[in-house]
Amino acid sequence: MLTVVLVREFGVDPKVLQRTKQWFDRFDGPIQVQLADHSAVRLKKRRGVLKWSDLFQTLGGVRAELRLPGDQWLYLLTCTPNENNWFAAEDPSSPRNAFGHIDDFSWITQATADVVVAHYVLKTVLNGLVSEAGFDWRKLWHHEPRGCFFDFCADKKQLDLKLKTADICGDCTAVLRELAIPERILAQTVAIMEGQRRSALNTGQYLAAEERLAQWPFPVAVTRHRVAQARNPVLRFLMLFDHFDALVRYFFLANEVSQGRRPVLVERPTMGWWVEQLARVLPHGDPFREVVRIEAREHVVQLRNNTRGHAWMTEESALYAEDAQRLERALGQIESELAEFFSSTTLLRFRGVRLRAGNYLVEGDALKGSNLLHPPFSEAIEREPRAVGLADEGLVYLKDSKGMYHRMSPYVVVNECPECRHERVLMSAGTADYTDTFIGHRVVLPSAP
Repeated sequence: MLTVVLVREFGVDPKVLQRTKQWFDRFDGPIQVQLADHSAVRLKKRRGVLKWSDLFQTLGGVRAELRLPGDQWLYLLTCTPNENNWFAAEDPSSPRNAFGHIDDFSWITQATADVVVAHYVLKTVLNGLVSEAGFDWRKLWHHEPRGCFFDFCADKKQLDLKLKTADICGDCTAVLRELAIPERILAQTVAIMEGQRRSALNTGQYLAAEERLAQWPFPVAVTRHRVAQARNPVLRFLMLFDHFDALVRYFFLANEVSQGRRPVLVERPTMGWWVEQLARVLPHGDPFREVVRIEAREHVVQLRNNTRGHAWMTEESALYAEDAQRLERALGQIESELAEFFSSTTLLRFRGVRLRAGNYLVEGDALKGSNLLHPPFSEAIEREPRAVGLADEGLVYLKDSKGMYHRMSPYVVVNECPECRHERVLMSAGTADYTDTFIGHRVVLPSAP
């Protein structure tokens, strides 16, 4: 196992570190990223820039403070320009100490900062392994870019090419194999690069949106799908409010359940009530609290009350154009904030367990994506089902990143909709009220499981 510990300069958004870690969590392999339990580092600046010698000296001090073993990497994310204006560099005298610079890379690439950071974390690890194998890793540099992982990128705009190609050229691959760099490390590196490639493409926003939607929990995926399908501008504006409601309501319920709490609901709560509950349970410092701040800044609930809730509406779509753009932008920001939660949890209907090869095989339906035909879910577990939280078949559970299952029923259930008489995923809208987010029916289930 190869461990990379991330620390940050004071001023670097901690979300960049969290999202960088997610790439390595998503594409599992020998390289693991951890976030240091360490306050942000204040760096010495000389005429507004960082001297490499100061950076490497600071890294040595932080490594000593954290008592990191010599075989672990320590990677510092900076937001202050460095003297040589490099994306990243390793300490020549201690190659497992390195830094990477975070900036607004939008003039270079469509890819976000965490993609760039993850790329250079991978590069630092491979540089170190190549060097420790007795080969000067600088001989792998391509000063004329060829779309290879080891392109030098003297012109920063050349980074975009290698992010888009997500490739290691034949020459470099041959060297890596000759040095016996483990195939599992190369496989994880390529998997992460391929996963990031779409984010660098100019058309990646469309591909990523479709791929992302397929992984979202059904109650929010289907409302986003309804927005995408709405051609009438006024209808689309209204569907955006439904999507906001589903995002806030689902996250509040799922987050509470995943924390071992059972939220107490009131009869027919308003949209504002759900936002207030989210603000109440998320402590200051919780990264997800940004969802509440976005709502407050953009006045989403007030906008909804002033248009759909407490006022007449007109069919003149031009009157809503500015508000619709603001609402769409706010929802995009909220979706980005909740992406980590959506990617690290799975909503499923539990159908049963059977034994296979000495393990328990959990089976059910993955309640994700916007299609009513829910894909099958199966996972082998070593422990007895009740030890991981599974109990009653037919109920809905939330699986977290640690492999524990939390009962989502009665907050989310799979039940016949009393309105249309079809089996639907229904989400709580109060004490006994539920919403069929696929159609929009609001129904009552007096005895929900």
